[in-house]
Amino acid sequence: MNAKNSAKTVVLYNPSEGSLLVVPTVPFSLLSIGSILKASGFGVKIIDARVEKNAHEKALSLADCALFFGVTTITGKVLVDALEISKKMKSKGVTVVWGGFHASLYPKQVLENPNIDIERFEKHFNFID
Repeated sequence: MNAKNSAKTVVLYNPSEGSLLVVPTVPFSLLSIGSILKASGFGVKIIDARVEKNAHEKALSLADCALFFGVTTITGKVLVDALEISKKMKSKGVTVVWGGFHASLYPKQVLENPNIDIERFEKHFNFID
């Protein structure tokens, strides 16, 4: 069994807005999802691209052990980073899941993108009420 088949780590990603003027807030949505996943026996890695250097490299370094790659999205400039990292992770064979306001408001548009596999993952996993 290779690492990909035995992976139980979920990588959660908060995209960058691409501006140095933004004051980052705590990514509560990812922390909430991560705590539920952790309580359900999954490993969780959260990457906040707004504050971490080399966020893409960190995400890509986890591709081999990732069960899936979750991205929180809002409509706006963050979509540029969200789409870029989703494409990179998808090219590594990782299932890409989008949640957040943008995915909820535009599910058809999100799923038309070949680099996104699932939108609003809270609807797809039975361990989240």
